Amino acid sequence: MRVMLIGEKDPLSSTDSCTRIFRELGCEALHWDNKQRLLLFGNRSWWRLSRIERLAYDALASHRFVNACRNFRPDLIFTQKGENIHARAIRQALDETGGRLVIWYGDNPFCADVTTMEVLKNLRRCDIFYSYGKFMIDALRSAGCRRVEYLPFAFDPVTHPPDIVLEDAELPRYEADLCFVGTWDPQRERQLAILADMNLAIWGQFWNERTPPSSPLARCVRGGTVWGREMVKCFKGAKLVLNFLRDFNYTSHNFRTMEATGIGGGALLTKRTVEQAEVLFTEKQHLFCYNSLKDVREQIPDLLQNGGRLWETSQAARKHVHEHHLLKHRIEQILSDVGAL
Repeated sequence: MRVMLIGEKDPLSSTDSCTRIFRELGCEALHWDNKQRLLLFGNRSWWRLSRIERLAYDALASHRFVNACRNFRPDLIFTQKGENIHARAIRQALDETGGRLVIWYGDNPFCADVTTMEVLKNLRRCDIFYSYGKFMIDALRSAGCRRVEYLPFAFDPVTHPPDIVLEDAELPRYEADLCFVGTWDPQRERQLAILADMNLAIWGQFWNERTPPSSPLARCVRGGTVWGREMVKCFKGAKLVLNFLRDFNYTSHNFRTMEATGIGGGALLTKRTVEQAEVLFTEKQHLFCYNSLKDVREQIPDLLQNGGRLWETSQAARKHVHEHHLLKHRIEQILSDVGAL
């Protein structure tokens, strides 16, 4: 099967991981970069373009995409977002190649902050839309999707090698009772503020820039964006890994759910949702859950007193993820579903 994947090219990107696995499973896979730096736009990142520049860039990228499809002739066009490619370009590519369109969307397509009209226009056109959250399935069907399937996020052990062991010299940098990895925003600052007096390590974009020196969280910030091997080290050095779901995840889970459990470092402490506590994992066997911020504060001292239990829980979670929730398992499911169309 010839598969064209739409997504930014980055050695640690999810699309790059999917491309590798499609190839491992015998497909001829092409990773087409929808946000490639172009000389015409000063070789700047798409994210740094002005609104007007993005409109011009996206029109050109859509034209380039159709040409790439003509040359590659994909049987399957696969995207996890591709929000800047015009829907009419997707339609033209499908018409000319006779290929299928599969979307495995990593956000909520109905949330204005994380979607575009181009994505919404493709809902009726795609052959299969995979939703990471069950809460979106009925709305997607009502929006005209021909077929909607539940496909949770997954763990890629190549991107985040779980067998990394911290060297003695690395312990002062990474050891902590609590670890949070994620981009700063006001809500997360409020959530973590109640834990500022604990042995908390925070890593992520904007924390250094936007945490006032007078804030009790200032001493907790250890670094900026971490990913791949360094994120593994952050989780390996912690006893508990904190996970705060975004509002648009509602009753579901996020990428961090799979990353923290798949790495098998500190045990995961996350918001109680049906998907996390019952569908994907079993609460207290694979992870720990909270209902409120007050609940988080009250649980942590008791959990930290039993290091053996935390270790057993994290290792049970790691085993479970590697048996059921690897990215390879998800791509195998996609290929099976597409093959049956």
